[in-house]
Amino acid sequence: MKRSLLLALLLLAAFAPSALAAGPGKIAGTVAPVEFASEVEVCVVEATPSETCTVPAANGSYLLAEVGLGPQRVEFLPSYRSRLIPQFYDHKNRLAEAATISITPTGGTVGGIDADLIAGGAIKGTVTALGAGGDLAGVEVCAKSVASPPVDVCSETDSSGEYELHSLLTGAYKIGFWGRGTSAEYQSQYYNGKSTLAQATPVAVTNGGETTGIDVALAKGSEVGGTLRAASTGAPLPDISVCLFAASGSGPERCAYSDGGGAYRFQGLPSGSYQVGFSLSLSEIGGEGVAGEEDGLLTQFYPGVASRAEAQTLTLIAPQASLAIDASLLAPAPPPPPPPPPVVPTALVAAPPAVAVPPTKTGCKRGYRKQKVKGKARCVKVEKKKHRKRKK
Repeated sequence: MKRSLLLALLLLAAFAPSALAAGPGKIAGTVAPVEFASEVEVCVVEATPSETCTVPAANGSYLLAEVGLGPQRVEFLPSYRSRLIPQFYDHKNRLAEAATISITPTGGTVGGIDADLIAGGAIKGTVTALGAGGDLAGVEVCAKSVASPPVDVCSETDSSGEYELHSLLTGAYKIGFWGRGTSAEYQSQYYNGKSTLAQATPVAVTNGGETTGIDVALAKGSEVGGTLRAASTGAPLPDISVCLFAASGSGPERCAYSDGGGAYRFQGLPSGSYQVGFSLSLSEIGGEGVAGEEDGLLTQFYPGVASRAEAQTLTLIAPQASLAIDASLLAPAPPPPPPPPPVVPTALVAAPPAVAVPPTKTGCKRGYRKQKVKGKARCVKVEKKKHRKRKK
């Protein structure tokens, strides 16, 4: 009996945190237009990605259960396909303006939290090739709102070079165009014929309306490409970071990775002066080379130098033929061996003094006697005579 009770308490403790984490409140309302209700997600705004969300029923009604205590804000998120604009309660477009909903322990369900979503504005146009006039497919087109905080909406041109950006809130937008895929050889551009976002001409949009005729013609650009190999073996190096720098700028203009055969390519480059850098780690490519390298390859700038200050400047005039900029990357030199340990001198031990052997009266040491050898007196060792036994 006691064992069963203990097991029940343990199971209750295991599941209690999730039950306690759920809030006691409920929020209910309706979403219009009803025909798009199934494409709208209704969420409580939370600090982390919201987990308190639901989708309205076919009649547009919804119920958010287990809402936490305190002031809450609700967001209505329609799909891009619906062409509707996201909204916060009560009919606000920005979180900072959203009305709060008070959830109390005994408040029950807070109803009437409704949303009447409206269609956003749209921008339409066509992208063609400058000079040739052909339609360009696969060009990425993005609208960035001038108002703060900026909102980005992107799309791509179809096979006829046409694009549409919709679900846009009333306001002014700057439009950018970037060649991709089969159109990657064309230079990027901002409307109308500008090279930077700051110079772009704003395009006005109104809710439910269409702004048409935002067309551009993109010019072909230059190309820089090559193959990266290991200096020690000549083998191609895949997944190496390659960055292209404007000679007058600090950070990289574009970065890419070498493919399985060690090849890389930058297309659609405008006329200008550039430098190229290579590194196994993208974070190591900056204004200068990195002294301490731990990824097995030295950061290098074309043609085989360690810093941008030494790098060769490439002058491109679009649209010129591609430049082949290859590189052989070196492994860093192995660290020098550690120095030998210092030799600690041992204490010197004094040798015992030599014992002098006193000379004999003959002037020779004991056991020696003087004897003339070849006419000169020498000290000769005295040999002991051996006594023979007499035969009996």
